[in-house]
Amino acid sequence: MPVGEVVSPAAPDPDGGVATGAGVTGTVYPLITAVAPGGPVRTASPEAAAGRRTEIVLERLADGLPVLADRLERELRDGGCALVVRNTVARVLDTARVLRERFGDGAVTVAHSRFVAADRARNDAELRERFGPDSETRPAGPHVVVASQVVEQSLDVDFDLLVTDLAPVDLALQRMGRLHRHPRPRPTPLRRARCLVTGVDWRTDPPRLARGSIAVYRAHHLLRALAVLGPHLDGAPLVLPKHISPLVQEAYGKTPVGPESWAPVLDKAASAERDAVAEQRERAEPFRLGPVRPAGRPIVGWLYGAVGDTDESRTGRAQVRDTRENLEVLLVQRCRDGRLRTLSWLEGGRGGLSLPEHMPPPRWAAEAVAASALTLPAQFCNSRTIDRTLDELERFHVPAWQSTTECPWLAGELILVLDEECQTRLAGFDVRYSRADGLLVGPFESPPTQEVESMRRSFDLITRPWLTALRTDGEFTELSLTEVFARAGEIRRLVGDLPTQELALLRLLLAILHDAVDGPVDQEDWERLWQAKDPFGGVPEYLERHRERFDLLHPEQPFFQVAGLHTAKHEVSPLNRIVADVPSGEAFFSMRRPGADRLGLAEAARWVVHAHAFDVSGIKSGMVDDSRVKSGKVYPQGVGWTGNLGGVFAEGDTLRDTLLLNLIPYEVDILRPGRGALDRPIWRRQQPGPGAVDLDEEPETARPTGPRDLYTWQSRRMLLHTEGEEVTGVVLGYGDPLTAHNRWDLEPMTGWRRSPAQERKHGLKAVHMPLQHDPSRAAWWGLEAVLPHLATGADSGRDVPERRTSGVVRWLAMLANEGELPAHTLLRTRAIGAVYGTQQSVVDEVVDDEIPLPVILLHEEYPQYGTLALDAVRESEQGVRALGQLAGNLARAAGSDPAAPSTAARDRGYGALDGPYRRWLAGLAAVPSPERARDEWRRTARRILTDLGRELLDTAGDSAETGRLVEHQKTKRWVDAARAELWFLRDLNGTLPRPGSRFATDPA
Repeated sequence: MPVGEVVSPAAPDPDGGVATGAGVTGTVYPLITAVAPGGPVRTASPEAAAGRRTEIVLERLADGLPVLADRLERELRDGGCALVVRNTVARVLDTARVLRERFGDGAVTVAHSRFVAADRARNDAELRERFGPDSETRPAGPHVVVASQVVEQSLDVDFDLLVTDLAPVDLALQRMGRLHRHPRPRPTPLRRARCLVTGVDWRTDPPRLARGSIAVYRAHHLLRALAVLGPHLDGAPLVLPKHISPLVQEAYGKTPVGPESWAPVLDKAASAERDAVAEQRERAEPFRLGPVRPAGRPIVGWLYGAVGDTDESRTGRAQVRDTRENLEVLLVQRCRDGRLRTLSWLEGGRGGLSLPEHMPPPRWAAEAVAASALTLPAQFCNSRTIDRTLDELERFHVPAWQSTTECPWLAGELILVLDEECQTRLAGFDVRYSRADGLLVGPFESPPTQEVESMRRSFDLITRPWLTALRTDGEFTELSLTEVFARAGEIRRLVGDLPTQELALLRLLLAILHDAVDGPVDQEDWERLWQAKDPFGGVPEYLERHRERFDLLHPEQPFFQVAGLHTAKHEVSPLNRIVADVPSGEAFFSMRRPGADRLGLAEAARWVVHAHAFDVSGIKSGMVDDSRVKSGKVYPQGVGWTGNLGGVFAEGDTLRDTLLLNLIPYEVDILRPGRGALDRPIWRRQQPGPGAVDLDEEPETARPTGPRDLYTWQSRRMLLHTEGEEVTGVVLGYGDPLTAHNRWDLEPMTGWRRSPAQERKHGLKAVHMPLQHDPSRAAWWGLEAVLPHLATGADSGRDVPERRTSGVVRWLAMLANEGELPAHTLLRTRAIGAVYGTQQSVVDEVVDDEIPLPVILLHEEYPQYGTLALDAVRESEQGVRALGQLAGNLARAAGSDPAAPSTAARDRGYGALDGPYRRWLAGLAAVPSPERARDEWRRTARRILTDLGRELLDTAGDSAETGRLVEHQKTKRWVDAARAELWFLRDLNGTLPRPGSRFATDPA
C-alpha cells in the first residue's frame, strides 16, 4: 500500500489547522506525518536534540550594498565570520563584488548553485572544513561568506553573524540555524546571536519586497513571514528550536496576520497565490499518477496518467514541470588547437583530459564531464529565450558520444563549449565561468573566442591520448602523458603496436621521470620515491613547463621532428618507412591493418618514437642543409640506437613499479659518476636541424651524457605530413650517429659482451658491445649474463670481464642485497630487441621474452641459488646437445646428412624444456634445499629429453637399425641405432644423472 511521509516543522491542513494525530499537540517540533489511502493520518514527534537552545536577536537592515558593507565592517572590527544569504545568484554576485572591494578577495567566499557539480562539492567541503564544528582552519580575521539558498540545509556550518534576505519563514529559520550553531569563543561584539534581515524597503507600509525575492518565492509567503516575525524584529527574542513550530504554523495558516493596514496587500497576495497554485495543479493534472489499483493489476500505463502522446522534445518535456523551467548543461573547453578537453582545474587527475570526437571518451574523462554539470540561469530558460538556447546548444552534437551503452554519462546531454578563457556566447549573452564565482553572464571586457578553426593546429602529447596501455582489470585504454603517470598504479603495462615500440615508449617515460625528479641521485632518493604515495606527483608541472616541446604538430619545434625538413626535390615518403612490419613488407606481428596509407595522430606519434629507437639502416634521402649528403643521398650510418641493444628491463606488477624499478640512481656505481647534472633529454636541448649535431668530444661533457640523453637519442631526422587529423607521409633521414662500443656505464638496459674484433679495430685493450638477443633460443638460456655476481670474468681488478651484466639487473641485485626487495619476491625481466637482416636494412625478427627471476638469485648472501640456476642451464644445454648428437648418429646410421636432423632435434629439446624450466625457476625461492631443487630439475630434464630420444629411435627406420660403417672425426666406426642410443644414455648419465647414482655429483 502506498504511504506518503512528510517531515516538516508542522504541516497545516486544508482547513487552516495543523495536521496532528491523537496525543500529539500542534506545537511540537519536528513533526512527522504519515498518510495511507483509506487510513488515518498518523503523526509522530521524535525528541529534539538535547540541550539545543539559541536565542537570536532580529534587526532590520536597509537594502543597500554600501549600507551592508559599512555594517559588516563595524560588526567584524574585532574579527569573526559572517554569513550573508541572498535569494538570487545575481544578488550573491553583486554583494560579493562590493564586499571584496571593502575586505579583499581572500576575505570573501561565494557559494551558490551556479557552479558545476564538482566545484560545488568542493565548495561545500571547504565550507564544512573552515566553518564546521571542529574546524582547525576557521579564519581568525574578518571573513564573509556570501551564499544563496545552498547553505540552508545539509551543511553543518557555524557563523558569528547572519545577514539574510527576507524568505518564507521556514527557510528563514533554516538560515538562522547556521548562527551560533556550536559553542566556540567569539569576538566580543558577536557573542550574542544576531540576524539582520534585509531585502526589504522598510520605509513603506507594508514594506516593499525585493523583486528578485518575489520572483523566487511569490509575495504571499514573504509578507506572511514578515508579519509573524514582526514582534521579534521589534525586540522580542527568537528562540530556536522553541519558536520554530509556532511561527511556521502561523505563517502557513489561514488566520490573518500583521497590522490591519497590511490587509489589502495581504489579501491581494493571497489571491495571486491561490491562482498560481491552481495553475500549477492544472498543468500537472495530465501527468499525475493514475489512481491506486487493486493488488495484482498490471501497472502498465499507470506512470503515464493522462499524458498521451506528449511531445518528447526537450521543450515538450519542459511543460510537465510545475516549477520554472531550467536547463542543465555539461561544461567542456575548446582549446586553441581545436581539441576538446575537460575543465582544466578539476581535481583528482580529471582536469584537462582530452575528449576525442571520433569515439566515446574514456570512462574517467566522461565522468569528469558529467561532474561538470551546471544549471543555466533564468535568462536562458524563459519563454522568450529557451528555444534559441536549445537550438544553439544542440548544434554541438557528437554522434560518437550518444551511445547509452558505451557512453551513458554523455548520451543525450546538452554540452556548453567554452574557450580556453572559459568564455562563450549563448542566446545573445556573453557567458564566462569562474572557479571563484561560478557562471557569470556578461558583457565582459574581453569577448569570447569565436573562430576555433583559425587557431594553430596542435596535437599535444601531454593531454591528448596516444599511449596504449593494458589496465590491471584487463581492459585496453589510450592515455596522454599526464594520464599515464597519474594512473600508473592502475596500469599493468604499456602496449605497443610491436614489442619494440613498448620498449621505446617505456624509455621515453623513464627520461621524463628522471628529469622531473632530477635524479634520483642516490639510493635514499630512490627509496623515498618507492615508498611515496604519489611518486610521480611532480610530473604534471614538469610537463607543463616543457609543453611546447611535446606538440607533435608544433610549427617550429614539433616533437621528435625537425620543422621544415625537406629534400632537394621535396619528396615525401610513404608511412611504411616508419611503420615497422615484421618481416619487412608483412604485417606479421603488427597490431595495425597492413597497407594503410594514413595514420591517426596518436599512432603516428608512437611510430615516431619507435623510428628514433629501431629504424633500419641503409641508404636514405639527404636533407637540404645536411653536410653528409652526397648526390642527394646519405649512406648507411647504422640502425636506431636502441636497435643495437639486447633490451632488458625489470617489469613490476604495475607500470608504477616498472618505472621505479628501472629508475636507476646516478651515484650508485652503476652509471658513470658525476654525469647526473649534465644529463638532459632532447626537449631540454636546442632543437636539432637537418644535419647531425656537433657532439662534444671533451671527456667531462661528451655526449651521450647519460640515460636521459640515450633514452631520447635523435638517431633520425623526420617530419610528418598531415591532412586534417591524419598523417599521410613522412620525410625521413639520418640524425645523430652514435657508436655502440663501451657505453655500458651510460646505457643500463642491455647486457654487454667483450669483442676482440672491435678491440683490434679501435686499438683498445677492452671493448664491450651490446649483447643482443638470440631469437632461436629462449632468454633463460642466457641467464649467466643476467646474474651479476656469477657472470663470466670479473667486473673489476686486472681481468677484463667477458660479459657485463645490464645496469638494470645490477640495480635489482643492489636492491636485493640492501633488503629493499624481499628474497622471496619474484621479478620479471623482459627481453625485447630487433634482429636485422641484409646489412641491417630490414627487420627480420622481433624478440620478446621474459625471465621469471626470483630475487634470491640476485642476493649475494645466497649464491648457491644463483649457481644452481646456472648449473641447470648448463646441464640442460649439454643434454640438448646429446639429443642433437643422437639425431645426427641415427642419420649417419641411415646414410643421411646429420646436420639438419641434429638442428631440428636441438630445437625440439630447447622448446620442450622451456616451460618446465621457467616454472622450476619461478618456484626456486620456495625450495628449502638447493640440492633437492637440483635433483628435481635433473629428473624433469632427463625425462623430457629421454622421451624425445625415444621418439627419434622409434622413427629411425630399418636402415638405422642395421647401421653402417661411417667416417667420423677422421676415424671409421660402425654406427647403428643401438650404439646411438647407448652413447646418448651415457651422455645423459654424465650430464643429467639420476639422483643417487655414481654420476650425481655437483658439477665442477
